[in-house]
Amino acid sequence: MSDTPLLPDTLLPVGEVADVTVVEVGTDTNVTNTRHYMLLKDVPVATGLDPADVAQKASETSSDKVTTINGKRYVRLSTARRWNLPNMQSANAELQAQAQKFHQDTQLLLSRPESIQRRSIAASTVESKSNIAKQEYRRKLDQEGKGDKCERSGVSTANEKAEVHHKKRVADRPELAAETSNMELLLRPVHKEEHRGDKKG
Repeated sequence: MSDTPLLPDTLLPVGEVADVTVVEVGTDTNVTNTRHYMLLKDVPVATGLDPADVAQKASETSSDKVTTINGKRYVRLSTARRWNLPNMQSANAELQAQAQKFHQDTQLLLSRPESIQRRSIAASTVESKSNIAKQEYRRKLDQEGKGDKCERSGVSTANEKAEVHHKKRVADRPELAAETSNMELLLRPVHKEEHRGDKKG
């Protein structure tokens, strides 16, 4: 299963690309979000990618992007689009045309007003829900007698400010922004170092 808890009961077909069904699935997280998937076995049909190549890519891809829902293997639509990119430059004109059509059609599907609205609503709740969850996390650590040490270094927080850090960045995984399982208490310098390589603006 995906490392983002999914709600299989919310699986809903939302459109077709090259006669292949795309589904939307909700995430079982405090920040409401939905993700788009297609059956892994349908990727070669829709994109023209070699089935063995798709199987290889799937085996090397994280469980967040290739997952099992209701007993079937699915791949996130954004991942299938990324796998498809090299074929858009293929010397084979037919393969290139198929790859370009897949890319255009999936972009249209992802740009549906209802999908954009849902993402917008989810995005608007990220910061406030994240802040509430951070406070809950600090309280939980205090109750457990663990709120006085950096969870990474074990150094006391008595002489240095500590901050709650998202293990998986909010920019990458907004649906995990309010999950305490995605948090750890770090001394400010440690936290700052964690984000030193983040892209600005």
